[in-house]
Amino acid sequence: MKESRKCYCDGRDKYTAGEYERAYALFCKAVQMQEILFGKYHEDTVKSYWWLGKSACHIQSEPKEALKAFQRATRTGEIALGEIMYLDMLRDIEECLVLTGWSKPLFFKKSKNDSSRSLTQSRALINSRSLNIARSTKSLRSTFRKSTQSKKKLMKVLQDIIAKEQEGDRAFKEGRYTKANDYYGKALALQDVTMGSDSLDGADIRCKLAHSMLKDSATKMEAEKTLQLAYECYMDKVGEDHPATYGVAATIKTIVA
Repeated sequence: MKESRKCYCDGRDKYTAGEYERAYALFCKAVQMQEILFGKYHEDTVKSYWWLGKSACHIQSEPKEALKAFQRATRTGEIALGEIMYLDMLRDIEECLVLTGWSKPLFFKKSKNDSSRSLTQSRALINSRSLNIARSTKSLRSTFRKSTQSKKKLMKVLQDIIAKEQEGDRAFKEGRYTKANDYYGKALALQDVTMGSDSLDGADIRCKLAHSMLKDSATKMEAEKTLQLAYECYMDKVGEDHPATYGVAATIKTIVA
């Protein structure tokens, strides 16, 4: 616990000194520990992701990593920080994104691993009642190329993903599982276009989609494949000791049992 706090404080010092690469490394180390020690909804975790994104803005040539960090902070910050600090964070994040000069459309090359387990391919396995993510992603790519011409659009992308996820949450709670699938699928399509398929928040949404698919009488195999994508991301980003990792693993076991 003390070590994670030290990493955060040292990261702030390095950031203030203009040593952004060192600050980025320290914040990365901090969030890895805090995810396990405190969870994603803790104030310290949110602040570390916030500053991780700020550091990434100074050292990255594209917004992918900064957006992933900022998304983690914005998805969880409203609960962890309280309204005043949360709004201050949102303003600061928007200002950081504007100052970077990232105004071109976002395109990310997929690695072989990404290609073999991409969301689009996994969604192709979902039956006719589920979303056709391939077409949705293609459509979103076209829309996204146009929308990112303004620098402030980057912040809107984060807000759009969160809004679609929240709509999915509401639909799920109301028992409208087909509609929930639709919202979660749209959130994931935009998520994968802008940040790739390897973010923790993307894994969180995949878990929600899988549970909704099960409620909507989707086959066990389809839900299992969606959860497997989330599990692989959790293992890669936070390791097997993270609650989300063994939680997904346990769910997969119940499906295949």
